[in-house]
Amino acid sequence: MTIQRANGDYQTPEALARQVCSYLYEAVGLRPQAVLEPTCGVGHLLEASLILGARHYLGIELNEEYVRAARERLGADARVQLVVGDILATATQPLLGSAGPLLILGNPPWVNRATRGALGAPQCSTQSAKALGLRGMEAMTGTSNFDLSLPIMLKLVEEYRATDAVLAMLCKTATARALLGTLQRRNLSWSHCALLEFDAKKHFGVSVAAGLLVLKLGAGAACCDLYHLDRPTELLGQLTVVDGVVQPQAQSTLSSCCAYLGPGRWRSGLKHDCAKVMELTTEGAERWRNGLGEVVALESDYVFPLVKSSHLKSPLITTFRKQVVVPQRRLREDTAHLQSTAPLLWRYLDGHRALLDARKSAIYRGAPDFSLFGIGDYSFARYKVALSGFYYEPLCALLYDPAGRPVMLDDTCYFVPVPSFELGYALMLLLNSAPVQDLLRSLTFADAKRPYTQKLLARLDLAQLAARVPLSELMACEQRWDLVPYLTPAHLTALQAWLAA
Repeated sequence: MTIQRANGDYQTPEALARQVCSYLYEAVGLRPQAVLEPTCGVGHLLEASLILGARHYLGIELNEEYVRAARERLGADARVQLVVGDILATATQPLLGSAGPLLILGNPPWVNRATRGALGAPQCSTQSAKALGLRGMEAMTGTSNFDLSLPIMLKLVEEYRATDAVLAMLCKTATARALLGTLQRRNLSWSHCALLEFDAKKHFGVSVAAGLLVLKLGAGAACCDLYHLDRPTELLGQLTVVDGVVQPQAQSTLSSCCAYLGPGRWRSGLKHDCAKVMELTTEGAERWRNGLGEVVALESDYVFPLVKSSHLKSPLITTFRKQVVVPQRRLREDTAHLQSTAPLLWRYLDGHRALLDARKSAIYRGAPDFSLFGIGDYSFARYKVALSGFYYEPLCALLYDPAGRPVMLDDTCYFVPVPSFELGYALMLLLNSAPVQDLLRSLTFADAKRPYTQKLLARLDLAQLAARVPLSELMACEQRWDLVPYLTPAHLTALQAWLAA
């Protein structure tokens, strides 16, 4: 099962394969001259697609054992050609020739790079990152944690962009949305799109939102109709793609306050990838316990309160269960000075060097000893308004330590650093107000692994929001959370001026 998960290897059950191909034949009316399956496995989908009556069937598969099984399954059918190869490194048009209308049918790997790394599987070739155009830091951080099916589908759309080929792929719904956004950003168009959800737990034994994405290449559409595969004529909704961003059909009254504004004010929290060493609980004055059960003495100038996604449960947070070691003040700052300026900290980190050096992310390669990422001047702001990236309900919290220490967040959180309590309090109420909460939910999906990202939050024009949401909505939010009345008209005016500056 571990090998299956690491490879994203979920062979299409025969019943599902037949249901998919029956839908394409009967409901969509497809009559292709050629069928291409880019990761054909043991051949269940190819076999089911024989109902379509194509002249040429081409299956490509990296696993030689699977190809042998597919040959046995499909027998001596002269229309079927099976090739051992990596679809990302294979040009398929020369293999198909001029076969006429094409259906690209498949069930590419259901696994992302992070899962492969966690299971100890070797990462796939750089073809995947190249296919998505990831370069530099982008290719080493969360942006590169894509499902392996995404570059496969993108490569095929690129290859057949000048045709009216139909792409029909079983994939996670999040991957389908990622593909549509990527296509629009690259000016790759389609004339029709539908996403038909199905029960992945029933068919594959995995609890994830999944569907059959049917995409006809061409021009003229910027949306995707939503159905269920068991009820393919009952329209359930629609996705729209605007400026490369996929969002639900439902829109907020504040939608005009959204556009891609660049990096903006939102920042990501700390990334350290070694919680057993870097995260602590307080044991006494300048004494902490780490995740290994060790009680350690450290210089307090390098230990700060820590808030994680699971801690963001109220709009005001001033007490903290966790602390975090922060040996740097800016990205890639040299840490050698700690040997003399913070000898206790240096000995502690040096004593756990093996764990810190074993961190798998490429971002640590060539970095100074014990490096963090997501660190900068903004990390040391005394007041922060923060949001978890992991939860669909977008509760925003004002964080500050009454003792005056900057509060750190982990890399599952996003925050806006603010210069004063009054501005932070007003911004927290603004973001938690009913109109802005509705806006945030309208921009994302409940089934997304990380509903809120820095890129999504960068779309919020905070200055416009502050100008359009009335004081009464902020006061209503204050009452809803049973906060001691504090907000004044002057606080909102000051927030508007600060955001507009």
